[in-house]
Amino acid sequence: MKGFHVLTSSLLTASLVIASPVALAGEVAAVSSSENNREIQPFNLVHRAYSGHFTDQDIPGFHGLAIAYESGQIEAEDLVQTAINQGRLSQDKLNDEGYLNAVRYQLRHLEERDSNE
Repeated sequence: MKGFHVLTSSLLTASLVIASPVALAGEVAAVSSSENNREIQPFNLVHRAYSGHFTDQDIPGFHGLAIAYESGQIEAEDLVQTAINQGRLSQDKLNDEGYLNAVRYQLRHLEERDSNE
């Protein structure tokens, strides 16, 4: 019976030593993917613009943003480029129609937010 416990302990120790690099690789992959997830989401991008965070980059805030979008002075691509310049988005988002459409959707609904206030 003693031999069985020694063998079991040895196998358990060996499995932990072997599994550690695999677990470590998984943790590294998780960190890498979480870094990629730091990109700003369309709602947050438009909200930051609306809150006036991009006025220093000639993007008006608050009601001015809704008016500028409605009149064609500001487009979704302008906000995306601003986020790219700040390191919050990757350059490929300028060609990502899904992302751009989500930003457009948020911009169109600014008018509703303004009328509710």
